[in-house]
Amino acid sequence: MTVDGLPLHPLVVHFTIVFLLLVAGAQVLAVLLPRFRAWIGWGLPLGGLVTAFLVWITAASGDVLSDTHDTPLVEKHEDWGELLRTFGITLGVATVVYWLITSPWGREKLGDRLPSWLVTVLGIAAALIAAATIVITILTGHSGATAVWS
Repeated sequence: MTVDGLPLHPLVVHFTIVFLLLVAGAQVLAVLLPRFRAWIGWGLPLGGLVTAFLVWITAASGDVLSDTHDTPLVEKHEDWGELLRTFGITLGVATVVYWLITSPWGREKLGDRLPSWLVTVLGIAAALIAAATIVITILTGHSGATAVWS
């Protein structure tokens, strides 16, 4: 995949990183601070869906690029990228699920049928997924920079 002769992966990767880190940070804040959750509203699930899409595009373009650059450093980056694809998409799903169970709109549709302990457990899981996504994003980016600049 190229854009005007340039590989797509390096063109979209930084945009994806910004979205991953912003959405992951927002998810943690939404779990910890109910006022933030009310303030961000629809932004969290929409950001999560955009992030999942961007992660998928970035990983797919990276797969194409890695076919032409097969080195041990690129393979290491590709392994981290596959893990980040999984966590990025999981983060997108977690933001939507958490929003559904905590937003006024979602609670109205669900009728407050979920026990409070389950909402707490899902919130903790969403925050842990977000924190892990931040760490994996950093490690993936570091391995990519090492593959390019070493």
